[in-house]
Amino acid sequence: MITSKVRQRLQELSNEYYPRVQVIETKAHQFLEYSQAGSHISFTPHGLSHISAVERNYDWLIPDSDLQRIFNASELFCLICATFFHDALMIPRRPDDEKAARDNHIQRAHDFLLKYRDILGLSIHESDAISQVIRGHGVYDLNDIPHRTVLGNEAVDLRKLGACLSLADICHADASRAPEIVFRHLELDETSAFHWRRHFQISGITREEDSILMSALTFSEQGDQAVLEYKEIIERQLEIVRPYFDTILKPIRRVELEQRRLESPLDQTLQFKTNTPEILRILIEGVYDREDVFIRELVQNSLDSCLVRRAKQQKRNASYNPQILLTVYYDYEQDKPRAFRIDDNGIGMDLTDVQDTVVWIGNTISSKPDIVTLLQQTLGKNLIATFGIGLLSCFKSSGSITIRSHKENETPLQFELTSVTDNIKLEKSSDDTIGTTAIVKLSENKIEEFKSEEAIAYYFRKVEQVELKELWLEWDPDLLELSRDDISKIALTEGWNIEPKDYYQPYEHVVEFELYGDDFSGFIWLPKSDMQSVVNFEGSVDILNEGIFVTNEPIIDWLPEHMSFCEAVFNFSSNSISLPAGRDRVIKDEKFRAKKRFIMDKSFGFIDKLVNQTHRKEIEERDFAALVLTYMYSNAEASLRERILKRLDDYKARRYKREERLSLKQLLDYEKVYIQYTQGRVVSELTDLDGKKLYHKEDDFVELQAAMLAQEDSIVISATRHDAEQAILEAALIKAYLASFNNEIIDLTTTNILEGKQRSKPVPNIVRQEVGPVIKFVEVTGLPSKKAWKVGNEVWINLANPSMKGVYKELQQIQYEPDNVIFASVLFKILSYQFDSAIHDLIGIIRQNNTL
Repeated sequence: MITSKVRQRLQELSNEYYPRVQVIETKAHQFLEYSQAGSHISFTPHGLSHISAVERNYDWLIPDSDLQRIFNASELFCLICATFFHDALMIPRRPDDEKAARDNHIQRAHDFLLKYRDILGLSIHESDAISQVIRGHGVYDLNDIPHRTVLGNEAVDLRKLGACLSLADICHADASRAPEIVFRHLELDETSAFHWRRHFQISGITREEDSILMSALTFSEQGDQAVLEYKEIIERQLEIVRPYFDTILKPIRRVELEQRRLESPLDQTLQFKTNTPEILRILIEGVYDREDVFIRELVQNSLDSCLVRRAKQQKRNASYNPQILLTVYYDYEQDKPRAFRIDDNGIGMDLTDVQDTVVWIGNTISSKPDIVTLLQQTLGKNLIATFGIGLLSCFKSSGSITIRSHKENETPLQFELTSVTDNIKLEKSSDDTIGTTAIVKLSENKIEEFKSEEAIAYYFRKVEQVELKELWLEWDPDLLELSRDDISKIALTEGWNIEPKDYYQPYEHVVEFELYGDDFSGFIWLPKSDMQSVVNFEGSVDILNEGIFVTNEPIIDWLPEHMSFCEAVFNFSSNSISLPAGRDRVIKDEKFRAKKRFIMDKSFGFIDKLVNQTHRKEIEERDFAALVLTYMYSNAEASLRERILKRLDDYKARRYKREERLSLKQLLDYEKVYIQYTQGRVVSELTDLDGKKLYHKEDDFVELQAAMLAQEDSIVISATRHDAEQAILEAALIKAYLASFNNEIIDLTTTNILEGKQRSKPVPNIVRQEVGPVIKFVEVTGLPSKKAWKVGNEVWINLANPSMKGVYKELQQIQYEPDNVIFASVLFKILSYQFDSAIHDLIGIIRQNNTL
């Protein structure tokens, strides 16, 4: 989206016009995609690039004072719309219509705007006003168009707008008007080629006070003549619009030409120039935190270069193995690095590339439509480069950067960078291998703190799209001069591959989950197999861009709250998330929010992995997965719990005291399902003894009920628990699943299903008279270690226990003697927890014996 001063001023003046301009611009772009066709293909472009350049020309042509003072919102709206369509109707309707389209494009623009005003969202009055401004850029006298019109309550000076459009249009005359790649492809005739070369030689056009200033570099007398002729064309146009630039607008009185003759295209000094003033401000404030960030930036440039070459080779059906080599020149005597070098076999650079991407700060090859189209048509990829300032990151650690590059069918070149303000002298390079070399000599004050090995490990986590190698050489200035071919040969035997980082080892983690999207891949895993650690752990995620580390963020920035204990790594493709100039964080914009929604949705596959973990034979691993799932469910938002439950069909639950496991889906087939689990520290207060509390664990009773039901072949599920700050009960998850299907499940920790339902084995009447009906003699064969249980108001004596079986045998033979009866009574009072009464009887026995 263009951000010209004219457009910014319109936005300030009108909340109505500005969004309409954006809509109309979209339609204009769709239409202009079909420009530059037919017999007039030899003329310089008049499509998207041209209208953008014309709009940017208003920034210098119209002073801020004029823009603020003498342009209203309706005028700015008409001027911008006229810019969109002033050359658009050069598109022929059919073959052989090219000449008529060029000759009549202004009138056709008028007819087009009136006919299709509904598609563009224009009124008939707006369409007519815009078409008159377009006429103004093609007349020899501005009096040939109407003076003014009124839109709404604002007067629109049509001749003033026509003057601005015509002068901005004719002043788009530099190399951007005639792309060299198109020039070479067209193989134009000599006359057309002459006009194209004229644009190559014009460095730029701007305004300086009351003059239009042209700058040009020429290489021949023919070039001199071409530039002079174009100066005269601008002067003739200035005469047409002078009435308005001498009266209403700030005057422009002359055209001045700064021209210099060179012997060859390489015989020139280049200077840095900025794409926008904002970039210099960013650089001054400091974009990058790390001193070693230039390593990342240079490798990213190499990755882009390799990507472009890969696309070109694919289009040719040619093979290509992309390679990047990182070389550290190390001073082993002083134990410190001296220089860092990066070589690639990418597309390479020529003079135009250096002008457009190296010295033009803020401009990148990713902004070139031909590159973008090539990559999308062949690989469906985007370039990493976005801001066009990566090379300048070298100046954080260096005062000397050498670049050597060779592009196919171009002259190999080299140059040195020492400062963003110094001039650049291009030279012919002897390194004729296609690709680029960047050599960064470290500044003396940076050498001590620079850790090359750590930097490489820090940035390059999962770079897999190229063969990325590392090489260490002893510091020697002569070795810096090695050609790309020579240093690649050394790396064959002395270098080693920079392998993708192993983020996790499967044998160290209970479960891991891989997820994919169209433009990203990732892993989620559990960091430990200890449930206490899971509960207390706050996970994080590494964010990568094309395998290069960006930042580490809390996991809950990307995943739902119920997965806060996980660790993850997400590797995004170029342009799939928004990064700032420093590329050290993720901008939380709509791209991020869309990616987060997608990843959160995919992350539910992690539930499936945990469900599969409940199938494991190892009880410890199975129970851990069950507890993690329970923890996730209990911490999930209410809106997500139903989604979790729907993925639990194959979750395996353990049957009580059996090896058999049943899926939750299988449990739906049973009329009743019982669930057993320990209550842990939850106990029931019973009585006091000598001022101390005595407790009875309820778990014994739960165990009894489970055993009795299991003996009857009922479905009893044994659930695990973990006592964190808040108990994690697997039973809660199982009950929630079954409840979602309205199935009955009976919790044995809260339900007494046995009291009054078990008959006692017989005992002599004299014993029964003493102990009463609450004492029952039963046999629970599954729990032989248990002596007795309190079942509600009843006490069950377990005859499966050897001791209790012996007592029962003796009781069967008891005779009615007072002492025997008293001792039997005391025994069962103790068993039934009637401690006060038992103590009273024992004291009575002792006193009686003492008396005797």
